Amino acid sequence: MQLVGMMHLSVDTPLGASKIVSDGSLELRLNKPVLIDSLTRNTYDIDPLTDVNYEQFSIEEILENYNHRSERLEYHAQSIVQPMGSRFSTTLDININIPKSQEILYKPGVMETVKFAWV
Repeated sequence: MQLVGMMHLSVDTPLGASKIVSDGSLELRLNKPVLIDSLTRNTYDIDPLTDVNYEQFSIEEILENYNHRSERLEYHAQSIVQPMGSRFSTTLDININIPKSQEILYKPGVMETVKFAWV
């Protein structure tokens, strides 16, 4: 499988922040099992920000379009916000943990199914 994804981090800071620290994991999410075949799956091997003319869409619409993909990356994080220090700058530290292995549900292809039915 080849996939180009997008990561979204949302932090609520009504009074602003001088520093934001986020620690989380970037995981693959599937809406349905993936069909395993001899061909490399590249349905989403396109940049989610350049496959359509996104200048006409809001950030919320871009995220909604991305989240409707059946295969996507999701960032799950805990964030710490340091209150205002400097009014003119904000430092953002992001720690992204990518799992070494992850369970992926799949649906076998025709040839894989047929080989077990051969008598």
